[in-house]
Amino acid sequence: MLPRPARLLVVLVITLAIAGVAGCSKSGDSTSPPPVTGPTFSVSFPASGASQKITFTDIGTWTYHCIPHGTAMQGNVVVLALPAGTQPDSQVVQIQGGIGIGNYNPPTVTIHAGGYVRWVNVSGANIHTVTRP
Repeated sequence: MLPRPARLLVVLVITLAIAGVAGCSKSGDSTSPPPVTGPTFSVSFPASGASQKITFTDIGTWTYHCIPHGTAMQGNVVVLALPAGTQPDSQVVQIQGGIGIGNYNPPTVTIHAGGYVRWVNVSGANIHTVTRP
């Protein structure tokens, strides 16, 4: 049998361990979804030649897709910090058609915070979107 101070120490350690487990929650038990970080957007292109411009201020990599085509048609915008003394920049992405599914060309663009991306529909179809939920 352990001396009394050692038994008290064991009881204290077990009590603290149980309290720690009781204070933890399992992943997925939350009743509200985690917050979405970064920009959210959804723009459509009603005709060939239509264009939409979005300015990005949040630094990060933002994946977007076409709602009708899902992940089969997706792209990325990489936004970097704006170096001191420089101006924000921009990129153009063409929404191209193809047999079945279109694509974004180029599929990934890099800009600096405060810059914008302009998507231009050159596919001839009016069903494409640029969406990040």
